[in-house]
Amino acid sequence: MTPEKAADRFKARLEETLDKCAELRGTIEALKSQRDQLDEELIEQREEYKELEKNMQRTIDELETNLDDAVEKIHVLLLNIVMKVPTKQVSGKNRGDTWD
Repeated sequence: MTPEKAADRFKARLEETLDKCAELRGTIEALKSQRDQLDEELIEQREEYKELEKNMQRTIDELETNLDDAVEKIHVLLLNIVMKVPTKQVSGKNRGDTWD
């Protein structure tokens, strides 16, 4: 092989290598762009998650308050019922036989 042919062959391989490097550079840039986009989406999703978490906690707090209020009202109603139910009168020999 002549030096010119060897140089041409080397030049051709070098150009192929440079073309592959350019392709790889393009791929790397595309991957960087995708990574940046995914980072942005992740940040947005984290913010949405935090907002949902706050809303859930607010709802839980409201439900607990409503439950506490309902239990208190039930206690008051039960006390009112107990106060209105007639009790047995104990009188002499007929102990527990009569209702007031």
